Amino acid sequence: MFTRRTALGLTLCAASLAWSAQALADINCQFSVTNVGTDTSGDLVVGFGGTDWYLCNLSGSVSVNNGYGINTVTSAQCSGIFAQFLTARASGQPITLSFHGPANCAAASLPANGTWPNPYPTFFWF
Repeated sequence: MFTRRTALGLTLCAASLAWSAQALADINCQFSVTNVGTDTSGDLVVGFGGTDWYLCNLSGSVSVNNGYGINTVTSAQCSGIFAQFLTARASGQPITLSFHGPANCAAASLPANGTWPNPYPTFFWF
C-alpha cells in the first residue's frame, strides 16, 4: 500500500542517492594523443602533450585502482586499449578519459607524469 510515509521515504531516498552520485561523479577530460608505444617490459605508454602514463601491459595482467576499487586489466584488454589509442593518434581525434576522483582536468589534479594513473581512468572514448 502506497502512503504518504512511503512517498516521503522514497523522496528522501532518491534525494540521498542523487547527492551521493553528485559527490562521487566522474570527470571527463579530453586529450590529444601525442605518442603511443610500449616499453621493454610490454607496458603500454601513452603520451598526452608532455604527460605520459602507463595504462596496461601487453604481456600480462595488471591491477589498477580506478577510484571505485581494484580492477585487473588483462593483456587481451590491453591490446584493445592499445588499438583505441593508436586510432586516436593516427586520426588526430582527441580522446576522452573519465576519472573518478580528480577535482578537474588541470594537470595538478591528474595523475603525475610517468606513472600508472591513480585513479586509473574508468572509461576511454573518442
